[in-house]
Amino acid sequence: MGARSVRESKATGRIAARAALAGAIGASVLLGGGFLIEADAAPVTVAYTCTAAQSGATHAPELTVSLAGPASAAPSQPVTVVWANTQPTEPGKFLPAPGPIPATQPITLTGQLVVAGPSATTTAQAAGSSTPGLEVPSGVPVPLPPMTATVTPAAAGAMTITAQAFTLQLSTGDTPVTYSCTPAPGATPASHVVTVAAGPVTSPTPSGSASPSLPTSPSPTPSPTTPRPTRTVYKTVTMQPTQGVQVTRTPKGGANTGGGGEAGPDGRVLILTGGALVLASAAGGLALRARTRGVRQRS
Repeated sequence: MGARSVRESKATGRIAARAALAGAIGASVLLGGGFLIEADAAPVTVAYTCTAAQSGATHAPELTVSLAGPASAAPSQPVTVVWANTQPTEPGKFLPAPGPIPATQPITLTGQLVVAGPSATTTAQAAGSSTPGLEVPSGVPVPLPPMTATVTPAAAGAMTITAQAFTLQLSTGDTPVTYSCTPAPGATPASHVVTVAAGPVTSPTPSGSASPSLPTSPSPTPSPTTPRPTRTVYKTVTMQPTQGVQVTRTPKGGANTGGGGEAGPDGRVLILTGGALVLASAAGGLALRARTRGVRQRS
């Protein structure tokens, strides 16, 4: 029993060691994959200068800025970029709420992006708004909602998207407050690079094979013609008897009407047959009378 328990404990230890090794490998793959995924969109700390439009108050927050989006795209394919700004918690390094922000008031951000492509440099606008429902006390860091922008590359090459100034709008009760925030002089803004693949965008091929068609020459265009009026003439033709035509042969017999088969025997045949029957009856009567007369005389 003791030896069996030792063997079972060794087997259990080997299984646990293998499970731990597999878990470590899986964790390293996940962490490595996450690092590779987030390496291109690594956040950077950017110093901004924010000025209130109503009061003129100035703040210098050090924001953690990140731009996230696809690493590659095709020409004329829209690219969506997410611009996130996170405030620090150290005093004097964040933008504080000038007053309590009610839970029913949203916080709105509008930002400018500079898009430097292989052919030209343009700007794009990003926008974002928070969902009402959380009250922000006065003096705490203002939660900055993420912004979203859509950029469409025009040509192949490297397209660099850089985050620049943004505008913050909020309301403390009935008092609206607007901040204009720009990167501080010497600050390095956050950027994101998109590689635009070369080659035109192909259209989908229709299913089925199409029969090759021979080139046809264009049909000549008929010249316009003027229609002519049509005149209709009506004539009445009367048939005239033919002159000088005589009958050279006279037909014999009756006309063939086609009714001979249904007319029956000729009447003369019936008369002759009736006469023969009368004569036969008379002869028979005379013969019978002569025999009767002879019998009487003998008796």
